[in-house]
Amino acid sequence: MISLVLFLSQGAQAAELEPTILTQVWATVFDQDVDEQADAASWGDPEDDPGLKIRRARMGFEGSDGDFSYGVVVGMSSGFDARSTSDGEIELVDAYGGWQFSPSMAVLAGVQKVPYSREQLMSAGELVFQDRSVAATHIAPGRDVGVMLDANAFGGHIQLGVFNGNDSILGDDNAGFLFAGRASYTLGGDEPTSTWGVADGIVWSTGSNVLYNQGTATDELNLGADLLLKAGALSVLAEGHYSSISPTSTDVASPGVFSETARLGGMLQIGYTQGLLEPAVRLEYFDDNSDSQDNGDIAIAMAGVTAHRSDDKVRAGVGFVHREELGGSAISNDTARFWFQFMQ
Repeated sequence: MISLVLFLSQGAQAAELEPTILTQVWATVFDQDVDEQADAASWGDPEDDPGLKIRRARMGFEGSDGDFSYGVVVGMSSGFDARSTSDGEIELVDAYGGWQFSPSMAVLAGVQKVPYSREQLMSAGELVFQDRSVAATHIAPGRDVGVMLDANAFGGHIQLGVFNGNDSILGDDNAGFLFAGRASYTLGGDEPTSTWGVADGIVWSTGSNVLYNQGTATDELNLGADLLLKAGALSVLAEGHYSSISPTSTDVASPGVFSETARLGGMLQIGYTQGLLEPAVRLEYFDDNSDSQDNGDIAIAMAGVTAHRSDDKVRAGVGFVHREELGGSAISNDTARFWFQFMQ
C-alpha cells in the first residue's frame, strides 16, 4: 500500500493534478474511563487514554479533463468509538470517475460518499471538532461503491444513487442494493460546505434524505433532515435521523436484530467566527433501540474552540466532551482533548 501512495503522488505531479492531504492529530489530556483491564463501551466514546494518536491521515489527488473528473485518495483512521470497525490500516478512501454530461447534471461512479446526511457529506477537514455526531456516524452509511446522479434541478441540488450497501470495495456479498436520495435547497447564496467563515448576509440551506438498504438478513429504512444556517459570523448546524431495521432472511445469516428496531438521533451545533477563532457548542442525542431503556440511550455535549491559520490550511483546537447515559447504568467517560490539523 505504501508503494501505491508513492505511485499516486508521482502520478499527480506528472499530470499536474490537484493534491489532497489531510492530517489530524489528537492529544487526550484527560479521560475518565481509564481502566487497567478494559474500559466500558459507550456510544460515541473513542475510549482514548491520555496520550497522542492519529485520528485521520489521507493523501491523494483529484483532477478533471474537459467534462470528465476523477480522484483517488488513500488513508487511515483510528476509529470513532468501540463499535468502529477501523483498524488503522492504510486503505482506499475514495476512487471515482465522473462525467458532466450537461451544465447542471453529472454521473459519478466508484467509491464515494452516499448522499445521506449533511454531516457525512461535509469533509472531515471542515468539521470544527474533527468528528461527526454519534447519530450521523451510526445511522448514515458514509462511503460505498456505487453510481450516483448529481444534478441542479427544480431550484435545488438533487442526488440519487445505487450502491452495494455492504461497506466493501471488493464487490457485493448479497443480492440487494442500497438506494439513497437527497435534496437540498439554499437561499441567500451558494450551498455552504463549512461552518467556518463570515457569510455576506444570511445563507439558509436545508436538506432531506432517504435511504433503503437491502441486506443479507435485514432491511433498513432511514429518513433524515438537516439545516445549515449562516448569518454573518454565526453558524447553526442541525440534523435529525430516524432508522428502522427489520429482519428478513434469518435462515441465511444472523440478522443482528430479531424484531423491527427503530433508532433515533440528532444534533445541534452553534458556532461563531471571531477573527481566527471558531468557538462552538454541540449537543447530541442517540437511541439505538427505541423499545429499550439501556446504555444505548445517550446525550453528549461538547464545547471547544478552533483556531484557523495559514488560510485555513492549519487548524488547532481544544475541547471538552461530556457524555450522559440516559438509561442503564451511568459511566464516567468525559474527555478533554487538543487537536491539530493540516489540510491541502
